Amino acid sequence: MNIRSKELAYKKRNKIDTSDNARYHQGVYYPRHPEKWVTKENIYRSSWEEKFMQYLDNNPNVIRCGSEPISVQYRNPVKNLEYCVKNNLDPKDPRNFQISNYWLDFWCEMKMGDGSVKKFFIEVKPYAETIAPKPLNESAKLKDKKKFNRQASIYLVNTYKWAAAKKFCQDRGCEFMIVTERTLERLGLL
Repeated sequence: MNIRSKELAYKKRNKIDTSDNARYHQGVYYPRHPEKWVTKENIYRSSWEEKFMQYLDNNPNVIRCGSEPISVQYRNPVKNLEYCVKNNLDPKDPRNFQISNYWLDFWCEMKMGDGSVKKFFIEVKPYAETIAPKPLNESAKLKDKKKFNRQASIYLVNTYKWAAAKKFCQDRGCEFMIVTERTLERLGLL
């Protein structure tokens, strides 16, 4: 299966939710400069992704770009804990984890200030998901412990995804970049 059909199959399986019950602002972005976009369907899964798409579309230094253009394989430590326990495998050994696919949010080719051209793969995430949660003391409430566990799981999975993405980019002469709400604010997008 080629990259284009993988992209379309992924987007078909992970349809956007535009209902009133949707957790995040989602939709299809219709670019003002469609000649820049290498992906057929440009989906955003949050308002921040939509803002970043507008930035890519309207920035004259962006030569080409795409939304969810490719997946990177990684080993998910959280998803496979139960699998390891069930099959009597060491859950601390990453070699026992099954392979998962991580779809990078964006790709872009950009002309830099010195005239050179750089390629980037970009992930848009809340800043809180890019840092480890603060440990709780033993007297913490159950609600706080559950919240900590959820945040720790998200952070742990993200670190594995991003390590795989960095290696993928390094092997291809690209850069991996994480864009948070802080980045969007610096760019004047929020």
